[in-house]
Parts: sequence; C-alpha cells; structure tokens
Amino acid sequence: MTRILKVGAAQLGPIQRENNRKEVVERLIALLNKGALASCDLVVFPELALTTFFPRWWSEDIAEFDHFFETEMPNKEVQPLFDEAKKLGIGFHLGYAEMTPDGHRYNTAILVSKNGDTLGKYRKVHLPGHEENEPWRTFQHLERYYFEPGDELKVFGAFDGILGMAICNDRRWSETYRVLGLQGCELALIGYNTPVHYPPDPSQDVLAGFHNHLVMQSGAYQNGMWVVGVAKAGNEEGCDLLGESSIIAPSGEIIAQCSTVEDELVSAVVDLDMCANYKETLFNFDRYRRPEVYKPITSQTGVEIPEGIEVRKQDDEVQPLFDEAKKLGIGFHLGYAEMTPDGHRYNTAILVSKNGDTLGKYRKVHLPGHEENEPWRTFQHLERYYFEPGDELKVFGAFDGILGMAICNDRRWSETYRVLGLQGCELALIGYNTPVHYPPDPSQDVLAGFHNHLVMQSGAYQNGMWVVGVAKAGNEEGCDLLGESSIIAPSGEIIAQCSTVEDELVSAVVDLDMCANYKETLFNFDRYRRPEVYKSITSQTGIEIPEGIEVRKQDDEGLKDS
Repeated sequence: MTRILKVGAAQLGPIQRENNRKEVVERLIALLNKGALASCDLVVFPELALTTFFPRWWSEDIAEFDHFFETEMPNKEVQPLFDEAKKLGIGFHLGYAEMTPDGHRYNTAILVSKNGDTLGKYRKVHLPGHEENEPWRTFQHLERYYFEPGDELKVFGAFDGILGMAICNDRRWSETYRVLGLQGCELALIGYNTPVHYPPDPSQDVLAGFHNHLVMQSGAYQNGMWVVGVAKAGNEEGCDLLGESSIIAPSGEIIAQCSTVEDELVSAVVDLDMCANYKETLFNFDRYRRPEVYKPITSQTGVEIPEGIEVRKQDDEVQPLFDEAKKLGIGFHLGYAEMTPDGHRYNTAILVSKNGDTLGKYRKVHLPGHEENEPWRTFQHLERYYFEPGDELKVFGAFDGILGMAICNDRRWSETYRVLGLQGCELALIGYNTPVHYPPDPSQDVLAGFHNHLVMQSGAYQNGMWVVGVAKAGNEEGCDLLGESSIIAPSGEIIAQCSTVEDELVSAVVDLDMCANYKETLFNFDRYRRPEVYKSITSQTGIEIPEGIEVRKQDDEGLKDS
C-alpha cells in the first residue's frame, strides 16, 4: 500500500502585541483554505501561532501575562479554526501557550484530525534562553521563565503513518529526532519562532537560515523521516524572526520552501513509504546502532572530560612515515586494517604526535555493509565479515586541545558526535572510503556528496567542534569512491574542500577556542540537555513502536491524548 498525503507548511507573518485572537484565527483559517485549494490533507502551523512571542518581555508578576495562555483547547476564540478544518476535511498542527487547570504553563503543540478531534499533544522539552531578567538584551528570550519543560518525546498514529512533534529549539538537538525515530516516526512536525539576532553571540546571526535547515535536514536523513518545519516570521515587535519554512524529505533534501516572511503556504506530496529507503538500508537501527557505546548520552548532562585526559602541547614498512613526520615536526592521523597478536581484526585509526609517538588508537564502532557473500552486487561491502567492531568512542589530549576520531560510517550516526562532544571533543578526525554507488538503494547515489557533508556539518555544529573528513577517492578497482574531503568549523561551515579525486591536500587554520562560541551558548549541554528524556537511545537498538500506537487512516476519528 502506498501511503501518500499532501502536507502544507503554513508560515505566519508577524503577530503584533495588539493583534487579538479573532484576527489571528482569521489568518489561520485563510491559510487553511489555501491548503484546501492545494488539496492538503494536513496543514502545519507554527509555534505560538495564536499570539506574539511574549517571552521577549519581562514581567515581575508572571500572572500579568496569563492572557497569552490558552486554558482550554479548543476555546471559544479558536473553535472557528476547528470548525473550518472539519468542514474542509483537513487536519492541522497548532502551536500555542498552554495553561493547565492547576496553573502549569507549557509551550505546546497539538495534532488535530480531519474531523476536528485532537489526536495528540506535545509539550516542548528543550527550553532555550534564560529565566532571569536581562535588560541588556535588545529583546529577551524568557521561555525558561514563562514555561515549564515537557518530559516526553512521543509519536502518534495518524494520517496513515506515525507522526511526531517538536517545537523550535527541540530541532537543534539530534536526540530529538533519534528518540522519535526509535519510535518509528515517519513525519515530524516542527513549529518555530526564531529570532535572526542571537545576543549571546551575534556572529551566528548571518548563519541563522543555514543552521535552521542544517539541523532539520540532518535529522530527517539520519532517521529516515519527513520533517516539516514551519515559522512565524517577519518583524514582530521590532524583532526579526526567521522564515524559510520548509518540507524536507527522508533524503534530507528540501522539497518545498517559503520565500517570504509573511503569511504563506507551500505544500508537497509526502510519500511515507519513502522512509523505508533509509530506515531499512543505511539507517537500519537494529543492524547498525550500538547503544552500549552511547551511554554518556543518557548518563550525563554536560561535558565530562575523561579522567587522565591532559591537553598535550604541540611540542617496520610504515616507519619511514613516522620518521619523516618527526623530522618535519608534523603530527598525523592514519587509518589502517589492524590485526592484534591474538588474531582480532579491526578497522583502526591512530593519532601520532609531532615526535612520532602514538597518542591514541580508535577502532571503528559502526561497521556498515554485510557479512554474507552477495555476488549480485557490482562490488561487495564486507566490513562486517572482515572486521570486528570497536567498543568505545573516546577522546585524546593532544595538539593543544581535545581530539576524537571516527571512521567512515561512524560519521553518519549522530550519537558518534554527541558521545565525543560529551567528552569535550574540539576536533574530530574522520577518514572514509565511501563508494558513490549504493547497491541496496541506487537512488541515493546522486546524493552521496550531499549526505557526506550533511552529517559532518551537523555533527560539527550540534557539538561545537571542528570536523576534518578525509577521503580515499577516485576509481579503485572499478569502484568510484567519493572525494570532497573537507575541514568544517564548529559553525558547520565548510572552510576548505578538495576539488579532485586524486592525491590532494587542503589546509585551514583551526581555532580551537572558536568551539566555545557554540559549546557555551546554544549548545551549553549542562544548561539545555535533557538526558532523562533520551533513555531510549541507550535502552533499545532498533525501532519499537510504542504500545497502543495504531496507524490511523486519514478519515479516522480522533484519539484521546495518551
């Protein structure tokens, strides 16, 4: 059965403080009708879609802002939206500020069926910003003052598939997508209100759009899910909010994108069966994930530099390489096939100092490919036959910083970067031999270079680290290997890249202190991570659809919130 639905991303322009609910709901209904004209089954509205982004202001008495919160949903003012959706036969996603009967406040989103029934509710887990009055800011970001955090990332059976929700800052955290992905999520709906200006580090302002798409595209690709990211955009009370609402395929490609910062709807055909192209191949969780290696993700919140790690100053047949490095005063990283004295075989990399001393060894954790002979392939990928997996992602103190290593397929897994990041990694060294052709799904071949950079760029940005990805490239024994070796900054930007598939060297100045621009702001792990919500990352290997989740047909009646 082909499971296809038409999804609309309903971006809102700014909502000013003076705009009342009736005016805003009329705008939502207008967008809903545009969705009907586009034959949409589901329309996605943004975060806090009924009010201005009120956490930009401080109030000594938090109750003074209670009028921004909804005490029931639907209520009298919002009911016309539910009625219109039912009349048109369109489901929708809506973000708003929720106040519970016992006075708890949340940044909330709901999923509503074509019949106007609420299928599910989600409360934002990763609250950004600050809780204290900071009048030095041009505008404040007081979500941690006005809201309590939610405590669960969950999925819902609806619209012929398994859907999840996240809100704004949730999208920056790789754990959000992985926890949803481990529940079988096929379509993630994400609303956001994102200021273009970031007061703690204004150098990030010019990258706001790039970062917005980077995290959602990598989250989609690394979990084989569709992602719909929808903004409230434009100049709202003097604060410029990012637009660029988009619909992203499981390949990580942007399929549709808004081009204004006003009320605008874009739509796309979403084939939920396309998720299997990734969930059952490169990102077959049951086959390739290594939860026993990811323990820091759930056992610690902030960075914990392993005991014994010291930041070291820069002061056989392969021996000539070591000798030349010592003579030149250059350290190096080298990948090779290792056999131990007791006969164990590993895909290994070492880090060597400027004096020719081995500082550290890493054995590849995520072995791709297959262990059985598959002669139907043009070429085979038998790493799981020839090698045993390593059992640790670790860092080393060297070259004035904290360095980590990974090998090839490791780079596709967000857990690789997070485990290194949780140990304080500032520079990750990654070697790869990547065939351009992927026999299990040749449709991915044309995306090989895009995927290669997407995972390394997102890993760098989401962990505030430099990443150096280096290829063996060109036609090797009839197999075309990807090139595009690159040096990537903690911003996720590519600083240098090879342009051939031959022997080639590119270089860049790596400022390790630049890592703090991200580690101490947006990705301050101690402040923002929620390890208690990520338990499934280390407690399960493959997808486990939660008990009670049924894939609801598009014309089914609503479910009560579970």
